[in-house]
Amino acid sequence: MIQYRASAAQFRPQSAFWLIDLGAFAVILGPAAFVAIARLRDRRLWTLVGPAVLAVMVAALSGLSKGEVERIWLPFAPWILVAGASLDGDRATARPWLALQAAACLVLQFTIRGP
Repeated sequence: MIQYRASAAQFRPQSAFWLIDLGAFAVILGPAAFVAIARLRDRRLWTLVGPAVLAVMVAALSGLSKGEVERIWLPFAPWILVAGASLDGDRATARPWLALQAAACLVLQFTIRGP
């Protein structure tokens, strides 16, 4: 931690990374994940989703994962996506959200170019 704080990290504003990192993680999860979390009522699923959300929030607040969302936080995404099971109750409502999720994935795949 001392080495990290003494490196170039001291010149990077933490507040910007809270927005950038959480925004990138939101893009990774997709729109249906947030609707699913809002509808999540099953305590058994919360035992999987809750700790993953908490771990991501602790990582964001600690400041030790600046700009490392794609690599460090990605293992938490499947545990948060488990909340998607809450969309299964009403298929008429779930289908549009899942279609939007698939469309968001395709848009990202075809528009973002890496080196």
